[in-house]
Amino acid sequence: MTIEPVRRAKSIEELVEHHTFRSRFETFIARLLYEKGLEFFDRIVLTVSVISALSLIPIMIINPERMPHYVVYALLLFFGPYGFYRLYLDKITEDIEKVFPDFLRDLAENRRSGMSLVESMKIQAQGNYRRLTPYIKQMAAAMSWGVTIYEVLDKLANRLRSNLIRRALSIIREGAESGGEFSDVLYTAARDIREILELEVQRKSQTIGHLMTMYISHAVFIFVIIILIKFFFPHLEATGATTSQVGGITIMALDIKNLVLTLYYGSLVQAIGVGLVGGIVYDGKISGSVKHMFILVVVTYIIYYALGIIH
Repeated sequence: MTIEPVRRAKSIEELVEHHTFRSRFETFIARLLYEKGLEFFDRIVLTVSVISALSLIPIMIINPERMPHYVVYALLLFFGPYGFYRLYLDKITEDIEKVFPDFLRDLAENRRSGMSLVESMKIQAQGNYRRLTPYIKQMAAAMSWGVTIYEVLDKLANRLRSNLIRRALSIIREGAESGGEFSDVLYTAARDIREILELEVQRKSQTIGHLMTMYISHAVFIFVIIILIKFFFPHLEATGATTSQVGGITIMALDIKNLVLTLYYGSLVQAIGVGLVGGIVYDGKISGSVKHMFILVVVTYIIYYALGIIH
């Protein structure tokens, strides 16, 4: 098989212009992620989320009667953009990690056929590795300028915050420094990552039950509060049990309206807490908690609003 000489790419665009990706949007995101990293996006999205949430504070001050609604809107404005943004990026990282062992295995096979690393990477850039493909093209462009495979993999791992890719890089570096055949080192790294991915699938299958238990516990918590608000508190008001007489002086013993609001805000805090812990248990990271907090806050608000508890 004849290998064409590797031509030095003038830019990432020159290397990728003749290839078709899943979408121009994903290619654009991949380029920004590879060049800027997640910190760049984190700052933008967090800034927008915080400003959006804080913008409701003046409205709360002007119209305090609608405070129960505005509190939820502020929470959703904070959790929503950042949560869906993290969900999208986590999906990208997960998809890349799934095909990364295949990429290393194919790279090893090309090396065994006698290709150089740059030639092998250029061949890999023409393959279909789903969301990893744009990054391979960018790595191939960088390696054509003399950047080592360790540097491009390290940059990819840091940009995506992928511990799996960092582990693969560590295995490749240690294997190469120990004098092992580089293709064998790549095979070893691919096998190790695949085993870790299988263990992660098993871990999630075991922890899904814990996550469901937390959701059920929150549902029970809401159910008990609704019973109190709908049946117990009206009975107290009807029987006059909310007041007491001491020395001929009537003392307000219980403010039902404030108590209902306290329980409502307590339910929101409970939703945030359950979502936070549930996401950490199931996904193994705090970023995975945001979508659970968003869901539980929305469901809690809808239940209270639908039952007429908040107006």
